[in-house]
Amino acid sequence: MAKIEWVKVEDSEGLILAHDLTGIVPFKSKGAVLRKGHRIKKEDIPLLLKIGKEKVMILSLDENEIHEDDAALFIAEKSTGENIELKKPGEAWIEGYSKIDGLFKVKAKLLKQGLTIEEIVIATIPNNTPIKKGIRVTKIKIVPLFMEEEKLKRFEDLILGGPVMDVIPYKIKTAGVVTVGNEIVSGRIKDAFGPLIREKLEDYGVCMCEQLIVKDEIGEIEDAILEEISLGREFVIVTGGMSPDDFTARAISDVGKVAVRGVPMSPAAMLTIAYRNDVPIVGIPGGALTNRITSFDVLLPRILTGEKITREKVIELANGGLCMNCENCDFPFCSFGKGGEL
Repeated sequence: MAKIEWVKVEDSEGLILAHDLTGIVPFKSKGAVLRKGHRIKKEDIPLLLKIGKEKVMILSLDENEIHEDDAALFIAEKSTGENIELKKPGEAWIEGYSKIDGLFKVKAKLLKQGLTIEEIVIATIPNNTPIKKGIRVTKIKIVPLFMEEEKLKRFEDLILGGPVMDVIPYKIKTAGVVTVGNEIVSGRIKDAFGPLIREKLEDYGVCMCEQLIVKDEIGEIEDAILEEISLGREFVIVTGGMSPDDFTARAISDVGKVAVRGVPMSPAAMLTIAYRNDVPIVGIPGGALTNRITSFDVLLPRILTGEKITREKVIELANGGLCMNCENCDFPFCSFGKGGEL
């Protein structure tokens, strides 16, 4: 069992402080010089002597008791995947930063199981958040100064060996766009979808290789989608009417197996997602032109990682599926599209 004892400062290197040590600069400041739980280093000894400490109160641990720094590191290493870099900012915290541009993923059920051990703290950014390299994604620590080794082993068992979180790289690198509209083919109006989609794809390093503009006829739409796939495009985006009686939606249904017809989100509730073999075909409704961020922006990074989107998955987005149209948009670091328990 852990115990407290007094040790000479000169003999304290490598030992653990049992309480905060306060330093005072007359008429200027007063505060903790070293915190409770700090493992004393060689360079700390002159400082301790300078503030008048000849002996310090030390926490002695048994073999089966793990110091908070080591316990937090163990938990962090088991919890995080290969694309998360761990750092030690101090005060017994471990922080995780993304090594790559990608999609942050959390296995929420496993995380919840691990956190049934009350003394463990794991905080993350929301699941399915697209992030850039260097973004902090998690902070991890334990509440007490030490933890029994048995609890750490139990944590590992509860999370099935881990990890419970990682950053998934984007796999899709090429896309083709099919724009449907007689008025665009005739030149009566200028296409607005192409530049918008190109910008969104480029944010994720995806090449919009070409854009085919076709009349609102089922045969032409189907042929254009199949042409994009034959050219080796990994992802096909179709713009046009997405109501069940629209030719665009019907053409997508004919060419691919529809996984999602309409999502419980707004804007762009009529989003359609189908697959021809492993190639995703996404139909974007006209509403995406009048809103900067839509359901397409929520699902795009997930599609780009190669994740198969299903009806069950989009149902989870209903809770948090309404964009608040904030004056200062902070997407994707907001509630829109993050989902929640239903």
